[in-house]
Amino acid sequence: MRKLDENPIYYVYEHYKPNCDEPFYVGKGHEDRAYWKYDRNPHWHNTVNKHGFEVRFVAEKLSEQDAFWLENVCIVGWGRKDKGEGPLVNMSDGGEGSSGAIRSEQWKRDHSGNNASCFGR
Repeated sequence: MRKLDENPIYYVYEHYKPNCDEPFYVGKGHEDRAYWKYDRNPHWHNTVNKHGFEVRFVAEKLSEQDAFWLENVCIVGWGRKDKGEGPLVNMSDGGEGSSGAIRSEQWKRDHSGNNASCFGR
């Protein structure tokens, strides 16, 4: 497994339909990933084709590990549509990304008290 990048260049973002207070997608990225329209799932494209999207940043200047963690907290907090738990069209609970980060049970326990205020419930 690749070592996670400790440079604080990552962020967590949410995509919203214009004039909506509830996101439809949460992601982790760096550089201009939040604005990409490619490399997205079909449900994301259906939403964007119908409504468009706005980007809102949850947190910036994060290490890769912290960004993966916060992405997961936000996705689980808002809930996924495919699981009947919320509005998000994400196809996973996040936290894995292309680098393949996998959280140990100990890491999850150590960070479970740090619930971010990125969701409105």
